[in-house]
Amino acid sequence: AIATTGSNVGHLRLINCSIYASDGTGITLNNSSTEVFCIYCVFKSNSTNILFATTNSAGADQVLQSIDGSVVSAVEYVIIADDVQANSRQTTKLLASILGTQISYSEFGTIDINGGVGDFKVQYEDPGNVALTVTPIPSTVVQYKIMVTSYK
Repeated sequence: AIATTGSNVGHLRLINCSIYASDGTGITLNNSSTEVFCIYCVFKSNSTNILFATTNSAGADQVLQSIDGSVVSAVEYVIIADDVQANSRQTTKLLASILGTQISYSEFGTIDINGGVGDFKVQYEDPGNVALTVTPIPSTVVQYKIMVTSYK
């Protein structure tokens, strides 16, 4: 457990674990515990990527991004979709929770300028991937900028 006593300061009680430094050296605690004082403790638990995609038809459930479902517990998407020909833009935020092969997602919000551009979904696809899909409204070229934050 971490007990924070100030801004980014805390104590971490470690029991039956190994601690490694960036040079690979470390210690192992077997059947004992120690208390470590942490300043700016950082635990790598998420990653953020920016990607770009394009669609040019109104086909259903076109995959924009896919990630291995076994390595994530949640994924957050911020999508900016532009239909340049119609001079329209849609910005959408989705949050998905993943547990095994079960996915539940919610669209937190959508902002349209000059009409919507597409319908987004998060769904499970074989073999074990979580996919962000879109069914574009126009059959013209739509350009997507997507920020994907995945949580382990």
